Amino acid sequence: MSKRIQDLTPPVTKWRKRVSDAAWKPFKALSADQRFWIGFVFLCLVTALLVFNPFKHTDEQTYKEGDIARESIIAPADIFFTDDRATARSREDARSLVKPIFRFESNNADQAVQQFLSSWEKLQRHGSETSAKGTVIANATSKNVDTARAARLRAGLGGRNETSHGC
Repeated sequence: MSKRIQDLTPPVTKWRKRVSDAAWKPFKALSADQRFWIGFVFLCLVTALLVFNPFKHTDEQTYKEGDIARESIIAPADIFFTDDRATARSREDARSLVKPIFRFESNNADQAVQQFLSSWEKLQRHGSETSAKGTVIANATSKNVDTARAARLRAGLGGRNETSHGC
């Protein structure tokens, strides 16, 4: 027996090592940057093929209206739809459920009475001013004042209170 330790690696491992050495031999001649970019491009291609697999055959079935689906179908996005009739109906139901709100304000009656009295006093003052103008105009025309002065009095008392000089 030989005192030398024999190589106890399995034949499959030996074969795999020879193949990998043969595959890596051209890459060992390249610089580190070149190996990085080649590996990056390879990784991008593998990722693209996994995401957009051209070899994947899907049994996409097109359904028509009224067809029965053979499997569960999941929508790719949320679909929103507003039913105007149902919305109007639910709004009317909500309106009918809301009870009216009444606020009792005790001073509203007093304010209304005060407002009425102040308006009534203004009306009486305006009426007495109008009747005073009418009596001045009537007196001016009856006392034989010239007609120009009477017209001026009728138009607004002529800007000042004048007494007739013809008395």
